[in-house]
Amino acid sequence: MRPPRSRYRLPEVLTLALLGGILFSGCAPRIMEPGEGDVPTEEKELLIYFVGIVGPTDLFHTIVYKGAMQAGDDLGVKVVYIYPDKLTTSQYINKIEQAMAARPDGMVLMGMDEKATQPVAERARDQGIVLAFNPAPPVTERVLRDPDDVYISRVGSDEYSAGKLAAEGLIKAGVKGKVFCGIHAPGDGTLSTRAKGLEERLQEAGIDTDIRETPFDPGRCEAYLTDFLRANPDTGGIVTLDSRLGASARAAKKNVGRGEDLFLVGFDLDVPALESIQTGEMLFTIDQQQFWRGYIPILEIVHHIRYGLTQSNYFLSGPNIVDASNVDKVLELTKKGYR
Repeated sequence: MRPPRSRYRLPEVLTLALLGGILFSGCAPRIMEPGEGDVPTEEKELLIYFVGIVGPTDLFHTIVYKGAMQAGDDLGVKVVYIYPDKLTTSQYINKIEQAMAARPDGMVLMGMDEKATQPVAERARDQGIVLAFNPAPPVTERVLRDPDDVYISRVGSDEYSAGKLAAEGLIKAGVKGKVFCGIHAPGDGTLSTRAKGLEERLQEAGIDTDIRETPFDPGRCEAYLTDFLRANPDTGGIVTLDSRLGASARAAKKNVGRGEDLFLVGFDLDVPALESIQTGEMLFTIDQQQFWRGYIPILEIVHHIRYGLTQSNYFLSGPNIVDASNVDKVLELTKKGYR
């Protein structure tokens, strides 16, 4: 048999309970004053500084910036993006200290010079600032996050694997002759690591590589590569490690009248490079999904502060090949500023 239904509805029961509490206590219920008591962490407005190496007008870092800002909007936190007037280690450290002075909850640093910035990063950590770093280390070096790492998050591409992936693509395409790879910023660990992965995989396949310093200016780089191809007609592939120099390689290829026997491979994305993949002028490019390089560090800092979460490994946003099989979709997203 079902128990008899109460003649009181739920709101009436709650009202009676409240009145009973008032009568027995002899006083009205206490109302908490604004600002009294602990504010749940997820309701606090968090402040996160993203210390970039260049401004958001740069082709690559525009998308990193957009990812960071979008993360701030999605997560309800304030993200401030700052960068040095001139890209030197000392000026970058000054920008980190400027961010620290604002006493943010979190801070994202870029891989300008990790060893040089380590002391200031440790000071920031000791002040209670949650830190993230960009990029991530190669998996061969660190599979899992070091629990003593000053950074709770590292996001980016495995650059050694990216170089190997570029080599694999050239081998699969049937490259003949040696492969040229240009390093446009000597001393940049990202570029040298890419070149190392490329060279070691090609050597395994019995393919010679020629790694040299090249100008970063697109016009000067075009002239350099044109002269190189004329002097080395046995070159079967050119790998440029920055999307801006992909145009230099394409122009040099035309200047010497080379055709489909010369494979061009690039790194990172821009619209002209992707359009050249569509036409077959360029073989492929290596993508590291820089929108994620801006978005994920903010996400991981916020979730660490709010929920105590820390990813056990590092977040790899790349490498990924963009070739004729997927270029149409990637080009559409790149035009919208998301790749």
